[in-house]
Amino acid sequence: MSRKNKSPKIAVLFGTRPELIKLAPVIAAAKTLGIDAVTISSSQHTDLLKPFISAFSIKIDHDLRVMRAGQSPNDVASRAIARLDRVLTGVR
Repeated sequence: MSRKNKSPKIAVLFGTRPELIKLAPVIAAAKTLGIDAVTISSSQHTDLLKPFISAFSIKIDHDLRVMRAGQSPNDVASRAIARLDRVLTGVR
């Protein structure tokens, strides 16, 4: 099936509670408009995200699971970019 015949699709990436709070209305609006919102969590602050994921009834489509003990911000960024590339290639 060609891309022209499919519903529009957007990727919504978040990893922190403030990001999720800001993006939850975008995800809800996309669904209302018939746009497939593919949700991707980097899981930077998993414990802080869980209550808000539940409150906003958001289903995580892909979890990048980038956090590791003792890593630098560069480690987080490089792991996120590498894993995000694989996810986006798969959802096109």
